[in-house]
Amino acid sequence: MQPNIVYTPQQISALSNEVITHIGSECALSAAGDVWCWGMGNDGRIGDGDLGHEPLPKKVPGLSGVRSLCGSWGGNPRFAILQNGDVYAWGRNADGRLGNGYTQNVATPEKVLELQGFVEFFSGHASFGRKADGSTYVWGDNTLGDFGDGTTGMGTSTPVRAPQADDFVYIYSGSLAVDSSGQVWVSGNNRSSLTNFGLLGLGHNNEVLSPEKLGGIKALPRGYTAITGSTGGVLRTP
Repeated sequence: MQPNIVYTPQQISALSNEVITHIGSECALSAAGDVWCWGMGNDGRIGDGDLGHEPLPKKVPGLSGVRSLCGSWGGNPRFAILQNGDVYAWGRNADGRLGNGYTQNVATPEKVLELQGFVEFFSGHASFGRKADGSTYVWGDNTLGDFGDGTTGMGTSTPVRAPQADDFVYIYSGSLAVDSSGQVWVSGNNRSSLTNFGLLGLGHNNEVLSPEKLGGIKALPRGYTAITGSTGGVLRTP
């Protein structure tokens, strides 16, 4: 099927009978606790066991009773937290981004015992998870310093403590974070694959291995939204 460019908002007819409580990167969570995914099927990101593309939302089989869904941009992994606290993950598992101890992609939701007890996830090249006590863990790719712990390397396929992130209330792919006071912090990859421009807004293009405050933005006011992508980031006013 040849893709079409959509220039104006259109209703997703396949979800018209669902009450959607969360929508992310090509996935949606319904009030009934079901997960629907669509788009590119590379790396198993649809969750139906197939690698084909899906032009319409498809209910992810074998997954129900979901209370929270995390899915970041592109082919990064999806994490679903069930009402009983179990955590399921699927999709791209390069560098162990699913946290399940290995690096093969997963095309259907898989229960990840290593993530039991986590209540929140932020996925990207590096994946972050938070437990109910506020402790933060990281796993996945650390080649460009996304762990924010002052190191670079191959990373890990199972969660390790990231105490430097405990005060962050929002984390995006390890590159952008907001702390409890509203201060914006950045770290990790600071160079576009297409240009040498700095992506983190620090006035240079050197990699940043530990979180640094983003100059010019002393706080993220209530009602503002962070919009980030592969070529940079902006803040949208209410």
